[in-house]
Amino acid sequence: MNRPVQVFLAAGIATAPGFMEQFRRELHAKLEQVSGEVRSELVYPYGNWNRSFPLQLWEAGHDLRRGAAGYRVSYGGARLLDMIAAREAECDHPETPQTILVGHSAGGTAVIHAALKLMERGRSAPPAKVIMVGSPRFRIPDKLSNHVHYLYTAVPADMIARIGSFRGLRVRRQAPSAITKLPIVGGHADYFRNGDSFRNEDGRSNLQLTLNAVWTWLADRMHAGERTGGICSEVNRAASD
Repeated sequence: MNRPVQVFLAAGIATAPGFMEQFRRELHAKLEQVSGEVRSELVYPYGNWNRSFPLQLWEAGHDLRRGAAGYRVSYGGARLLDMIAAREAECDHPETPQTILVGHSAGGTAVIHAALKLMERGRSAPPAKVIMVGSPRFRIPDKLSNHVHYLYTAVPADMIARIGSFRGLRVRRQAPSAITKLPIVGGHADYFRNGDSFRNEDGRSNLQLTLNAVWTWLADRMHAGERTGGICSEVNRAASD
C-alpha cells in the first residue's frame, strides 16, 4: 500500500477567499490518477483579505527577512504546520501522508518554512515536495533544494518574484533544483487565471501553463501507476480564514 497524499496550497497576503480553487481542483484530479487517495486544501497562513493588511505585511516581511534559517520563528510556517497537524489528526492511518506544498507569493516563504519544520520533526521523510509560484527568493538549504520547484514570470510583470536572491552575501548560490519561467499573460496575481483575457496566442490559459509546469515536475516524483488504499474520507476544503 502506498502512502496517502496530502496537498496544501498556501496563499500570500491579502488574498481573496477561494483563490487558487480551480488550480487545487485540477491538481487534485491529476494526483488521484496516480495516487488514488488524495486530500487537498487551500490555506491562508497569513490570513485572507479580511485580516489586517499591515499585520499580514509585517508577518510576511518578518518571515522573508529571516530566510530559510528563520523557519523556527516563522509566523506563516508555524500556522501552516498547525494546519497540517490538524488534518493528519483527522485520519487514523498508520502512515504519515506524502506531503505536497504549493505556495504563491508570500505563501512560498511559508511552505519552505513548514517543509523544514516537518523535516526537523521527522514527519516528512522523504521531504515534502514544494512548489513556489511568484514568490520572493532566498537561499534554499541543500537538504531541501532537490525537492523544490520555483516558478515565475518575466519582469516587470511580477516584481514580487524579483525580491531577494538565491545567492547570499559572499556565499554560494543555493537555489531550487528546478526553476521555470512561465510565459503567462499578466503578472503576479494572474498565474491561476483561466479566462479568455489570460490566454496566449496558442489558446492556453495561465492556469493551464502553471498547472502543466507543476504537474510535469511532480509526475517525475510520483509513483505512477500505483494506487493507495483507503485511509479516510477525501478532504477538499477551500478555507476562508
